[in-house]
Amino acid sequence: MADAKLDIVDQVRRLQDERVRHLKAVADIDSRLNQIARVLGAPVAVAPPAAAAAAAPAPRRRKRRRFAVPGDQAILNFIREKRNPTTAEINAQWRKEGRGGSADNLLTKLCKEKKVKRQKIVGGRGSRYTLA
Repeated sequence: MADAKLDIVDQVRRLQDERVRHLKAVADIDSRLNQIARVLGAPVAVAPPAAAAAAAPAPRRRKRRRFAVPGDQAILNFIREKRNPTTAEINAQWRKEGRGGSADNLLTKLCKEKKVKRQKIVGGRGSRYTLA
C-alpha cells in the first residue's frame, strides 16, 4: 500500500516537471515566431490568453397557460366541426390556438376512452378521426 502511494507521488512529480518543460517550450516557440514576424515586417500579434466565456443567463421557463376550453374538448369540437379531420389538421388547429406541443397524446387518450374513432389513411401517413 505504501509503495503504491509512493509510485503515485513520483508519477505526479514527473508529470509536473514535464508540464513545466512543455510550458517553456511553448514560450520559446512564441518568442521565435515573434522574431520571424519582426524580420518579415509583420505586426507582432501576441494572442491574449483565452478568457472564460461569460455564463449566459438561463432562459426563463414558460409558465403553464390556461385556456377557456380544455384540450380534449377543443379536439372534440374541432372534429365535430370538420367531420373527418386528419392528425395533421388537428395538430395545425392545436398550434393555431397557441397551445404548446402537439395534440397526439390527447388523440390517443380520446381513442382509448372511445370518444373518437381512428381510421388509418390508406397509402399515407397519419389517421382520420370521427366522433364515436
